[in-house]
Amino acid sequence: MNLDLQGVLKVSLNSHENLGLKEIPDYDTITNLFMSLFKNFLNYVLPSVLSFVLAGIYCFVDAFFVGNKVGDSGIAAINIAYSLIAFMQAAGSGIGIGASVRYSVATAQGKTEEASRYLNTSYILMTLAGIIISIPMLVFPIQLLELLGASRSIAELGKPYFMILAAGSLVQVFGTGFTPIVRNCGKPFIAMISMIAGLVINIILDWYFVWIKNLGLTGAAAASVIAEAIAFVICLVCLIGVKKIHLKCRYFVSYAKHILQIGLSPFGLTMIPNVSVIVMNRACLRYGGEQALGAYGCISYLFCIIALVIQGIDDGAQPLISTYYGRGDEKSLSYIKKLTMLFSMIFSLVSVAVCIPNGYRYGIFMGTSESVASIIKNGIVIFSVGIPCLAVSRTITSNFYASGENLKSYVISYIEPVFIFIFLQILPHISGQNGVWMANSAGQMCVMILAILLKRSPDKKRVAAKQQLSLNDVTESE
Repeated sequence: MNLDLQGVLKVSLNSHENLGLKEIPDYDTITNLFMSLFKNFLNYVLPSVLSFVLAGIYCFVDAFFVGNKVGDSGIAAINIAYSLIAFMQAAGSGIGIGASVRYSVATAQGKTEEASRYLNTSYILMTLAGIIISIPMLVFPIQLLELLGASRSIAELGKPYFMILAAGSLVQVFGTGFTPIVRNCGKPFIAMISMIAGLVINIILDWYFVWIKNLGLTGAAAASVIAEAIAFVICLVCLIGVKKIHLKCRYFVSYAKHILQIGLSPFGLTMIPNVSVIVMNRACLRYGGEQALGAYGCISYLFCIIALVIQGIDDGAQPLISTYYGRGDEKSLSYIKKLTMLFSMIFSLVSVAVCIPNGYRYGIFMGTSESVASIIKNGIVIFSVGIPCLAVSRTITSNFYASGENLKSYVISYIEPVFIFIFLQILPHISGQNGVWMANSAGQMCVMILAILLKRSPDKKRVAAKQQLSLNDVTESE
């Protein structure tokens, strides 16, 4: 992987004339620049990764306490209910990241008033999203859970969990939406602290409500909402300190459109895996019964955390990618993208090495029966094949939306369940429940191949911009 440090230095010197340097400096200066870029990358990525890990542990914590207290049916109920709850979090994430990208690019270009308007618009969008999404969830809880593949008994068990989280929709949307905004306002550490505080409260309240008070799924849902509220308040206080929140509607439609154009991709990255979960839930119930459904619930929680760490790496790099994109610093932009891919791939391979030999232990740890733990062991081996593929496709997609290549990011973000659905029509008929697991990995492989092909196709706008820049340089030299 050639990082082209001297090329990075050339661009940096050209784009930062205040350094007063006319020639390429010595090796020590090049090394210092490399270390500066790398340190900046870590300063954003490490807090982001930890924040996303903690976000994944939120649902894992609920499943752990409920699984050990209620059993396999409790895990299955949470798995199905959480698929719709994740829709609220995806909405918040999409709006927050869309506003964050626009904010970073506008700030890098010196358009501070425009940057502020993007933040103000995002607050209105999050409010509307939280209210609109919660209404059908509160009115038709059983029907929606059954639509997702739950049996009547599982739907009744998951109804309290589902409705309490739906009632806290504004907290869910703002909690996930504010985190990337805080990160792009230059405070990734505060975003991380908010997630840590929320997770600690969630663990304590889950233990108290589920294990001590025997409130089951109702207690788990209440713990999650309270924890999200605490994380939201911390981010809110931070944003009030960074930018005064004045909600003005004058530019709302135009700015909302710009936010949603980018936000559709991170929304898809967050939500579409849950659509895949819905498709997989129904297939597991059909080919393996409720035991397979419970096993898949445990597997999906584990792989959700892995996917969130990868997303944490990608979204942590996003402020830097958007900033360099806004400045037109192509070499630094390329360097950060390569670092992001390197970190994502290393983590994905380590995850595979850890997951494959520990599937059965993980199932027992989650409180499942031995028969379900055996299903989990087999499923994790097959699922692990798709982890490196997921790392590649997610990283390429986040690079696309962070640098304004929206159409490509849309395609990759939303195509995953289509591939999985196609393979589910073929492989389970050949290999039964193993075919269900294979369909997921095969779908991830197809998404990765498509992402690589799209990455290799040139972006016409950026090529034109480069050609214009080169023409300007020639004109100036003459």
